[in-house]
Amino acid sequence: MATDTLKSTTGASGAPGGGASGGLRRLLLDNGALTALIILVIAMSALSGDFLTTDNLLNIGVQAAVTAILAFGVTFVIVSAGIDLSVGSVAALSATVLAWTATSEGVPVWIAVILAIATGMACGLVNGVLISYGKLPPFIATLAMLSVGRGLSLVISQGSPIAFPDSVSHL
Repeated sequence: MATDTLKSTTGASGAPGGGASGGLRRLLLDNGALTALIILVIAMSALSGDFLTTDNLLNIGVQAAVTAILAFGVTFVIVSAGIDLSVGSVAALSATVLAWTATSEGVPVWIAVILAIATGMACGLVNGVLISYGKLPPFIATLAMLSVGRGLSLVISQGSPIAFPDSVSHL
């Protein structure tokens, strides 16, 4: 008897509400982040005429690019059931090395970029060696690298922002 009542209140797909609207409702409920993004885009578009402009969308894309690149790399760590707490600090250290070598040391920008990439690779290598050969748990090794990266970044920059040279800012 109870199953007859359940069948009568559900659609063909077995979801409450049935039909296409029930499928859309289920899709939105199952994908909370996507739903929140859609609601935010609609709300911001209604509240500001400048939100859906080309300049603003390009600005958002540029600002999100670094986070997207870091998230792409960390995806492989997470898929393999690992953890890396040092991603942000290593990215900051690499950017600090880039800015410092290009401004204070007068190194050409393309060499500074290579040094920044080498800095990130060296930090990753240290993490990998500590985890693989040192048998440290990834949480501890990457937590230590988080502190080292943040500390080195503060030491190199002397606690103040480093402005990129004009040759980099106007590319």
